[in-house]
Amino acid sequence: MKPFKNILYVTEGTVDQASALERAVSLAESNQSKLTIIDVIPPVAEDYREDTMNCHMNVLESLIEPHRNCLKIDFDIVMGTPFVEAIRAVLCQGYDLVIKAA
Repeated sequence: MKPFKNILYVTEGTVDQASALERAVSLAESNQSKLTIIDVIPPVAEDYREDTMNCHMNVLESLIEPHRNCLKIDFDIVMGTPFVEAIRAVLCQGYDLVIKAA
């Protein structure tokens, strides 16, 4: 099996992220690949956009913190529909594996 080089993890706010993220980090380490996490949030009014983005950024940083010493993890927050934004990310960035919590 060909190793993965560019992995995308898509967050899911309604489920526990810890175990799925742990698997993504483990897979990225074993394949010596790049790991990127995206959090897709629904479009919000301009007045609330910055607060919403900051809130989601804090959650992402707390998820990533335990893994920072073993792997460099990039992350981004985008607005839209989760499956559409995941497809867009794959097409634009060439991810060869997408992981999402069940």
